[in-house]
Amino acid sequence: PAGVTLQPSARTNPLSRSRFPDVQPFLDRDAFLSARRVILADQVLGPLAGNLRIEGTTFALDRLQLGYRGGVVTAQLEADIRRGAAYVTMRGNATGVQGRDAEDVLDANFALRFAPESLALDGSLQLVRMSRTHLEALLNVLDPYREDTDVNTVRALLPFGHPRTLQARIQDGLMDLDLQLGGIAGIASIEAIRAIPIAPLLDDYVAPIVDPLFREPERDVQVRPNTSGNDRRARRDGPAGEAGQADDTVQTDEAGERRETPSDEDPHDDETAHADD
Repeated sequence: PAGVTLQPSARTNPLSRSRFPDVQPFLDRDAFLSARRVILADQVLGPLAGNLRIEGTTFALDRLQLGYRGGVVTAQLEADIRRGAAYVTMRGNATGVQGRDAEDVLDANFALRFAPESLALDGSLQLVRMSRTHLEALLNVLDPYREDTDVNTVRALLPFGHPRTLQARIQDGLMDLDLQLGGIAGIASIEAIRAIPIAPLLDDYVAPIVDPLFREPERDVQVRPNTSGNDRRARRDGPAGEAGQADDTVQTDEAGERRETPSDEDPHDDETAHADD
């Protein structure tokens, strides 16, 4: 289908290295950007609308409105795509995002900073409204092998209640969760879940999306001209080839018969022997 495709490149655009005063008079400071659909890996987003600002390798989307799974995401996004120092910051809220069923609706507030090349994520997330299915899916992603006792406690209480609020703080690859349940399960005291590693989550779900965009492309392969057979034999029979030669050297005499002579025999020894005779 017709559209714009973002692909990584080994070369940096010369415009991004230009001084801001040299290009600013020829560019509009603000530009309205819209798209009916955005395909990111296997996720379909859209429609999208926002005010775009570009300065060098940094671009920002202000007043961003993005449709996702029947809901709306409103946010402010800023990103620097400079190779080796790329980052993305995003703050905003999501409203009415649906899960597998139409009754599973998610409302959330977030403020995140993400480094795609190192998969480093920091920030905070608050789920204001979520379904039991949303919470179960989150717990299964964070603890797929059911090894965390605190997470298993929440799993055991879920059939007797529903999630009310969830606050998450992410720093240095670890997540802290504060969770409140409603219903009968709200009587139980749930302690905060501390130091949940999120590196496996990022490797499984985020890396397949961002790696094609930020992976270093392969450089052009240099093709060398073919060398002659003598050059190839010289390289083959160089120091490495000499070390692998046998101790005896096969030679032929004047009659064409083969005879073996030790390789460490000095050829002048025969002349000395004839002289002594």
